[in-house]
Order: sequence, then structure tokens, then C-alpha cells
Amino acid sequence: IFPEGTCTNRSCLITFKSGAFIPGVPVQPVLLRYPNRLDTVTWTWQGLTVKQLFFLTLCQPYTNLEIEFLPPYIPNEEEKKKPFLYASGVRKKMATALGLPVTDHTFEDCRLMISAGELTLPMEAGLVEFTKISRKLNLKWDNIRKELDGFAAVACANKGGRIGIEEFAKNLKLPVSDVLKELFALFDRNGDGTIDFREYVIGLTVLCKPANTEETIQMAFKLFDSDEDGYITREEFGGLLRSS
Repeated sequence: IFPEGTCTNRSCLITFKSGAFIPGVPVQPVLLRYPNRLDTVTWTWQGLTVKQLFFLTLCQPYTNLEIEFLPPYIPNEEEKKKPFLYASGVRKKMATALGLPVTDHTFEDCRLMISAGELTLPMEAGLVEFTKISRKLNLKWDNIRKELDGFAAVACANKGGRIGIEEFAKNLKLPVSDVLKELFALFDRNGDGTIDFREYVIGLTVLCKPANTEETIQMAFKLFDSDEDGYITREEFGGLLRSS
């Protein structure tokens, strides 16, 4: 079983899928190494073409492969109850043996990255650490893929594949104001003046949760009370409907 669920370029170990660890029984970690001068094995759809790789592979008399069997990994009681924790423990053990770092990106991030490329966004726009935020925010793959389409519709106007305050205001059909900047700041989590896809997904999820607090209602009211007279006119309410 290959727990990553996809091909990587050997620079790190991505998140292991938890399916193989659900039974909670010991597993036998196995490491594969390709100590070749020219790597034509760990291809990830970027860089050289298939024909080029095939040609370069034929140029080598042989391909080296090293297989190392690590000691069986026996899960503790907590890991038996939490497959993702068990998977993380095995990954950490394998990464240490390989001398590689780990990352919380997953196979779903690869799918999003390819989708981002198809939408003419920078491919790294799809790297949202899907498993981590889906676990925290209870998001599904289909929902995040749908949000990527929405993000692309706004961000493609910006060559950097990010949403600035101007694109944000234009999409909402509102002028740039202090209240709009405050709303923008809720999305711009790192404060760099732009919204990437990860920030976009988290911001939408947080804002769309049922949280009818007085603070939320006041911000929404101020956002569409463009003349700040304490009332929302028919025209202002029409603008609210058009931006939704």
C-alpha cells in the first residue's frame, strides 16, 4: 500500500491517507530509494515530457533501486483509536529514516493544483493543505473545487493569481471603504494585502457559518449602508442582492 496516494518528487513526504491504518494493527514500513545520477522515475507531470523521460531512461544501462525494510511499527492505544494520528506517526518514522521533511499537503491538493492550472491560475494556488482545513472546517472536496472556480473568476484579473482590495470591491459591486477594508482583512489572514485561495476558502467558511452576533450584523449593515445615514434604502438593498 502506498499511503500517500499519489506520486511526489521525493523532496518530502506528504500526508498519508488513513485507510490502511484504520484496523489499528502493526504495519511494516518499506522505503524505496532511486540513487541514480538522472532521476527519470519520480516524475510528477511537470518539467520533462513523457517522451523525453522515456528517451533518457533508455540512455541509462540500468536503473538503481534500493529497498529498506524498517522495523514493524506497533501503534499505541491512542493511535489505534485515531487512524490519522497512527498514519502521522508512521510517516514521521519513515521521513526520519529517509532524511526528508514532511508536509500536510495531500493528494487532493495535487488535484486542486492541476485544476488551478486549467483555470490559468498559478498551480501553487491549489495548495491549501486540504486534509488539515477539511478536518478543521468540515469541508468536502466538491465544495473546495467549486470555490476554486469562484476564486478564479475574481483572481484571474490579477496576474499574480491573488485577490487585491480592488478586485474584492469590484466583485462585491461596492466602493472601497473602511468597512470593506475591515471585511477584506478578515480574509487576508497574513496581512500582505492580497487574498490567496487558502485564505479565500477559510474566510468564506467562517463568514458563512451561522453566527448572527451583533458585531456580524453591524458590519453587514455598515457594508451596504453606503451613505452612512443609518438606513438601507431600496437602491442600497438592490446592490446587496446583486452582489450576493
